Amino acid sequence: MIDLHNIEITGHSTRIVQTRGTVHIGREGFLNATRVTCGHAFVEGRIAGKVTCDGTLRLRGEGICRAQIRTRRLLIDRGTNLRFLYTIYADEVLLRGEIEADVQCAGRIHIGRHGGLDGDIHSRSLIVDKGGHYAGSVEISTALTEPALVSSPKPAVRVVPGWQPRLSFGWGA
Repeated sequence: MIDLHNIEITGHSTRIVQTRGTVHIGREGFLNATRVTCGHAFVEGRIAGKVTCDGTLRLRGEGICRAQIRTRRLLIDRGTNLRFLYTIYADEVLLRGEIEADVQCAGRIHIGRHGGLDGDIHSRSLIVDKGGHYAGSVEISTALTEPALVSSPKPAVRVVPGWQPRLSFGWGA
């Protein structure tokens, strides 16, 4: 069964999270789980563990991030200052704030005018707006050593809302 609920965490939690919905970790929240799988995530507090996000992972705050991140889109908000202990794997990265991390990106890394990145990157392209900064080594290529997201197998049963079995055959039914 696929959970579609949105989850909000305002305190300390160690539960495993698996949802296709959005996970929101408030400013005072701390999710310390072995595995977090979600559709989208917005983290204002702290997060640790293996994080896989099928959509956008938006981060805001300061300090050290102990999460192993794999996401389609990583968005670092303006005013953010984070240091990552593990390499970030993403398909697209937009930095409006500052991070210290190594990044493997299947698409482009875009550093905005208030953004910054200190660390080594392997990406298809890198854009640095006037006012943004980057320090580290750059490898631009079309091949990554590890994919951003491992495709999950398609479920054997797919539920389609509003589906009704048809009792007749042909075009006019």
